[in-house]
Amino acid sequence: MAIEVSRIEKEFILKHMIDSASQVEIVTGGTKLTGVLTSIKSEVASFEIAQQEQIQLKPDQWIDVFFLFKGTRITCRAKIRECTATRILTKIPDHLYRDLTRHYERIRPDPSPFGNLSRQL
Repeated sequence: MAIEVSRIEKEFILKHMIDSASQVEIVTGGTKLTGVLTSIKSEVASFEIAQQEQIQLKPDQWIDVFFLFKGTRITCRAKIRECTATRILTKIPDHLYRDLTRHYERIRPDPSPFGNLSRQL
């Protein structure tokens, strides 16, 4: 079961991620990107994206972020504030979780283009 890290530990981990330019995986629906956390200012986290491809992310969309910290897999969810071709700005995640029982990501599906039709069948 995942364990939530404390506020102090969260700040330390995020600072370490910036200082070491550690790689992160950003996942939402069918999209998986790699990048680095570059800064945290005024409650906004900035991720620099490694790929130079068209990003199909929008403001107010949620992303899952996965990374390694001293060999421990850590994850968090963040809400996008702004997205460009090479940068994603999000609200600083409220919670970080470590010691995940899974060794792979739980990918949340995109909302169905058919609305609630699948529930009616």
